[in-house]
Amino acid sequence: MPAESPIIVPMRQADLASVERVARSDGGLAWPRSELEAELTRPHSLARVLRPGPGLPIGAFVICWVTGSEAQLLHLAVEAGQRRRGYGRALLRSALVATHARGASDMVLEVRVSNAPALALYASEGFQRIGIRQRYYSDNGEDALVMKRAIA
Repeated sequence: MPAESPIIVPMRQADLASVERVARSDGGLAWPRSELEAELTRPHSLARVLRPGPGLPIGAFVICWVTGSEAQLLHLAVEAGQRRRGYGRALLRSALVATHARGASDMVLEVRVSNAPALALYASEGFQRIGIRQRYYSDNGEDALVMKRAIA
């Protein structure tokens, strides 16, 4: 875990350029800016950013949707130079608490079958594999594992 406690706050319009930078650095499919902006106004969306400390640039972000009793983790990204510091875990835990507060009792997600660090994180946080989506990712046709956990 990081020496300092990271600061996790709701994503704002002013954060979008930094969120785009983190998403590109993460190596996954980057969302168009219009979609990131839309997450700021959707009532079912939970979008948060993480700063490693006061005054430091955004190093990670998470976006979830809460629909009824289910939360869906849509995007969790940590800037390449900020990895292995516990920021992904801190954001995930924050998202679990916040989505539970909005009435979610379960969280689901899709993750690339090749993303070993993410798979290890999710498994260590209680997510279980419940299925597979074949050729889910449009950039390379890679399969996605579907994972789920109860939110306590």
